Amino acid sequence: MNKYGFKKGDLLKWTDYVKDESVVGLFLDMRPEPNMNLAGDVIVLVGDKRVNWDGWQCEKLVKGEWTCK
Repeated sequence: MNKYGFKKGDLLKWTDYVKDESVVGLFLDMRPEPNMNLAGDVIVLVGDKRVNWDGWQCEKLVKGEWTCK
């Protein structure tokens, strides 16, 4: 566990509150020390790219909050 309570494999939703847009990604890991407190402290897989998100802007999706089409 980490300070946000995310586990590897969790689906996370990141929201840009200014643009009112959201993106979903697969949680991989946290940034290693000493970079843990920098912006983009959460490492996520979005499509085929690894990206860094701000963990405070993420919410864990639980079963039933997403659908496959």
